[in-house]
This record gives sequence, structure tokens and C-alpha cells, in this order.
Amino acid sequence: MNAVKKLMLRVPLIRFLALYRRESGALGQLGWRDAQLEKLLVSGSQAVPWFTYGAIDFADQTVSPAAKVLELGGGGSTKYWLQRGNHVTTVESSKEWVDTMSRELSTSFPNWKCMFIPHITFDSLSAIGDQKFDVIVNDFNGGNRGSVAEWMLEHLNHDGLIIWDNTDRANYQDGIGTLEDAGFGQVSFFGLGPVNSYASQTSFFSRKYNSPTWELLKRNSIPY
Repeated sequence: MNAVKKLMLRVPLIRFLALYRRESGALGQLGWRDAQLEKLLVSGSQAVPWFTYGAIDFADQTVSPAAKVLELGGGGSTKYWLQRGNHVTTVESSKEWVDTMSRELSTSFPNWKCMFIPHITFDSLSAIGDQKFDVIVNDFNGGNRGSVAEWMLEHLNHDGLIIWDNTDRANYQDGIGTLEDAGFGQVSFFGLGPVNSYASQTSFFSRKYNSPTWELLKRNSIPY
């Protein structure tokens, strides 16, 4: 081990500064240090979801640009899907955030529809009607994301995909159990994402993931 690596292991501040270097540090490589919340952007013009970085790579590789996407909670993922060419319906509970997204997106993306629903619940989502989607993103604020698990099952195409952010939170486990009972397997990615300073978990649920079965560590006790 060379002298620089030995020093990094002994001095946490040096290790952090190395992470933060623009070119070669991990935070610079990932684009974390360049996140621009108000523009829904990371690293210049390329929008990314606010999922964990492993989950973003997985979405890139597994979700077709032709997929019809419903977001329960919008943001960085909204522009990400739209830039790929996906048709996107966004349900958002914050009027301020709807206005922010509309200023950034409405004139550039005719394949986007945004609905303001102050409290996202099983009952209030009836405003969407009987539509079904290829991908449902469960990432809304101000409520229990587990409470809409049954609704998502009713509005997801049979071979569709549910992307559920922050699945390590303990209060979502009942809703996740509802998906598992319905025959859904999951692939999960725990780590850093573009906006927050803490690690979290983003999970992908599909009936297709049950063969073969994925044996995964369940993280459900991290307080954030």
C-alpha cells in the first residue's frame, strides 16, 4: 500500500476530499456533486431519476423507451423518462412542485401529462381512471407508499414493472408484502443517489423476477 492510501485510511477528511474531486473522485464520477435540484438535472443536460445509482443503471438497461410510465410522485425521474421518449403521466401531491416541473417540461414534451392530487391514496387515484401502465414508479411524498400497493396491482400490465424508491423504510414493508403475495419478485439496489447525502434502497418488482427467485437482503430498519 502506497503512502497516499495509508494517509487516506488514517485521516477521514482526506478520504472525503478524495471522494469529492471533480474528475476522479467517486462523487464527481457519479455526478452527485453537480446535482441541480431546481433544474431537475445532474451533470449538465442529462436528467436522471433520484433513485440509487445502481437502480438508474438497471432502469437504463431494462425499461424500453416505448414503455408507458406512471409516476406517483415526480421530479428528476420525470425528465429522465421524457428524454428517453417514454409517454409519462405524473401524479404529484405538491402544487409548488407541479408548477416547477411544468415550467421546465410542459413546452418541450408533448408526451407528458401531469395531475395534481393533494393526497395520494388508493381512493384518490381513481382520478386516473381504468388506464394500465407498463411501469409504475412509487415515489410520492406526504403519505404511505405501501397504501397504494393494491391499486398498483390493478393498474399495471401483467408483465409490467413497479419501481419503488426507499424500500428500506420500515413502514413500507406491508405494501411490499402485498406485491410479494401477488407473485412479484424484486431486484434491489442500496447505495447513494443523486440528491440525498444518505444511502437508501430502490427496488424493482415484477412477476418476471420470480423465475429464477432472487434471494435478497431486506433492509427495513434504517432511520431516515
